[in-house]
Amino acid sequence: MKCVDALTINEEFRLRRENERLEAVNKSEIAQLKQQAEEYKNVKLEVDRLTKMTTSMFDKMQEMLKQRHSIEDPKAKQQHEQEIFDLFHKFEAGNEQLSNLSLKKQEMKDRLLNDLIEEQQQS
Repeated sequence: MKCVDALTINEEFRLRRENERLEAVNKSEIAQLKQQAEEYKNVKLEVDRLTKMTTSMFDKMQEMLKQRHSIEDPKAKQQHEQEIFDLFHKFEAGNEQLSNLSLKKQEMKDRLLNDLIEEQQQS
């Protein structure tokens, strides 16, 4: 069977095998692109979630800072300021995580677009 292509004048068998090979490669590349698109979608959802969370924390910090001036009890004021401080650290951590994910999202988007362009050029 291995020598059929070499002994056959008709190119049908060789072309059929080449077509099957290319279809398998295309299916593999399509599956890989789908997986990359799914990963990108998940990262984008996480970026959106973190964006909402950091925006909410920022708004809450601003409100707490406004309320700080109306607190007269020194112990309550100190506790309130500690809550602001803790929230600020959570905000910074969320903001850093958001920044890292945004970079990852952009890298994934670029890779996905490059793969799609390569796929179109090969077709």
